[in-house]
Amino acid sequence: MTGALSTACIVNRIVARHLDVDPSDLGPGLIFADAGVCDLSMIEVLMEVEDLIDAEIGDDQAEQVKTVGDLVRLAQRLTGDVPAAA
Repeated sequence: MTGALSTACIVNRIVARHLDVDPSDLGPGLIFADAGVCDLSMIEVLMEVEDLIDAEIGDDQAEQVKTVGDLVRLAQRLTGDVPAAA
């Protein structure tokens, strides 16, 4: 799968690259539409996440992704990558 990088880290890096920002500037509450992510860009983000986590994101699942946190949680569910307890 992804080696030492967590699923959250991978998703944040992908999103940051598409938004042209530093990954540390992203928060889970960032709404893709408010950040100017168009439908085509969102599809590109989802496809890249699918490739890197080696899992398929269904259309119904993709439609539910509104924030960075939504995408991180979905990717974690698909990979079984459960974040450590705080």
